[in-house]
Amino acid sequence: MTLSLADIETWDEAAIEQVFSAATFRAEGAQTTGDTVGDLLTFVTWQGATADAARDSATRIKLTLSNHAEECRRVAAAAHKASAEVADLKYRLSSIKAEASQAQLNINEQTGAVTSKVTVLTVEMKKQQDAVKADVENRIRQLIADADGVDKDLAAAIQTADGASPGSTPSAGPAPNLPKPPPAQAKPDEVKKWWDGLTPQQQTDYIGHDPAAIDRDGIPADIRDAGNRIRLPHELAVAESTLRDAKGRESNYWEQVNLHPGDIEKLGDPPGDLARAQSRYDDLIGIKSALYPTNSDGSPRAINPKDRRSLILLDTTSNPRHVFGAIGIGDVDNATHVGVTTGGVGTNASSLPGMADEATNLRHTTRDVLTWAHDPNPESVATVAWVGYEPPAGMEDLRVTNDGLAKAAAPHLTSFFNGLGATTENPNQQITAFGHSYGSLVTSLALQGGTPVNDVVFYGSPGLELPHASDLHLAPGGHAYYEQTPDDPIRGVQHPLSLIPYVGPALDWLATGGFPTDMPFDATPDEMSDITQLSTSPGTDPMNVDRAGSSGHSEYPRDDGTGRQQLRMSGYNLAAVLSGVAGATKEGR
Repeated sequence: MTLSLADIETWDEAAIEQVFSAATFRAEGAQTTGDTVGDLLTFVTWQGATADAARDSATRIKLTLSNHAEECRRVAAAAHKASAEVADLKYRLSSIKAEASQAQLNINEQTGAVTSKVTVLTVEMKKQQDAVKADVENRIRQLIADADGVDKDLAAAIQTADGASPGSTPSAGPAPNLPKPPPAQAKPDEVKKWWDGLTPQQQTDYIGHDPAAIDRDGIPADIRDAGNRIRLPHELAVAESTLRDAKGRESNYWEQVNLHPGDIEKLGDPPGDLARAQSRYDDLIGIKSALYPTNSDGSPRAINPKDRRSLILLDTTSNPRHVFGAIGIGDVDNATHVGVTTGGVGTNASSLPGMADEATNLRHTTRDVLTWAHDPNPESVATVAWVGYEPPAGMEDLRVTNDGLAKAAAPHLTSFFNGLGATTENPNQQITAFGHSYGSLVTSLALQGGTPVNDVVFYGSPGLELPHASDLHLAPGGHAYYEQTPDDPIRGVQHPLSLIPYVGPALDWLATGGFPTDMPFDATPDEMSDITQLSTSPGTDPMNVDRAGSSGHSEYPRDDGTGRQQLRMSGYNLAAVLSGVAGATKEGR
């Protein structure tokens, strides 16, 4: 029976991943038990018919369990493959529905029929709607055909495991013997060389069977995205299970504390385990929401194909408290202009939905600047929201006053930038780094490690630990800029006295002796003469567009709140730097 769109909508890729996990566990258990039985009989020393019978029985048991383990592995492999394919099918369906809705078209989820929601249209509107309708109908037909294939492959694997004869061999199977990837400390260009040396079949096998192994700097962004989309449903299912277990242990913990308060040290730290499990689950939900955005009512949000989102980092192992991620907007591997934003205090993967929207607005405004400057390819812009480290949790977090987290994070950001340089398909690609808040310190330290970055903008910065802008090692012709609103409280991290009205600056000068490098993080950007200040004030930009000003610590990359997704002057200047257009920036306070 042919599937319907309603059937696809109800598929749960997380549930399929749970089948994968259960089948894998069952396979490992069966194999271990069979091996154990075989090993035990190796040490039998008695002889005779009884001993022979025991050995024959053990051999049959081991063979049976080994066969069962192999069947479970086939089901696990098929389920793992199917969960990724289902995630892709649902993403395609959400895109189709969003585009149909925008064109005032209705889709019958049972029949797949596409009809107009309105009866009165102009000739031109009718023509446009008919074109969208034809495209949507073709995509629905292909989607259903692909869904039928996924359904049949999974059913074939399960039938084979049950001893049935389905008439076709399932496409999934155990992971092939693939060449080992370079060691963890390998540079991105070495990783890229290894990847390029694989055969097309080996590359495909890595994506399907071991995608976590190729989520590395030096692997092309579109390849990392393909592998990480396969991984995401499984990681979410694991995180949800871990969270559920942690809630149960935490509940039991408080019961035990109330009954046996003297034994509290023996109970471990279930509240802490719950907090960590919740944080990691929230991070994964944030990554999923950024990758598959929705409207306020929960319906899929339409994404322009030129703004296609990619998951180019999914790190679930580096940190016990957080999952790290990076979302790309546009064609990261082929764009001429690529901007990478590193967030600051309180920025985690759960922040990625908002950061991805800001990155989209930044891409659009950069395109507008390039169009204004008559660039022949204004769409060749990509932006990245990078959350690849753990920042201080908030301004009350004492870690905000030292550089420990920044120094730990900087090598990873350095590697990410070098990965972009290694994998780009555009010889004219220019990379711009954006660092906000504590992320500006991370960005400064990362660039000092040597990267292909051309330009950098620090905004809301507490300090850069930077002697001179030349120590950023920007590409020839590159520039360093900064933005700082007059009322940004970040200055209080290094200059708390300066926040006192009227007399604060004088008191701060007396306290520091006029030597900013004696403060934590050394000088702030506004205290460095070789870093150019960009305006955050309201006014008219060089394109003759009126822009709102920014205030506080968080408004720099945000739109002006009017619903037009128009960036403030601070955000416009970020786009102007990313565009590389001479004279596009507006300098000053």
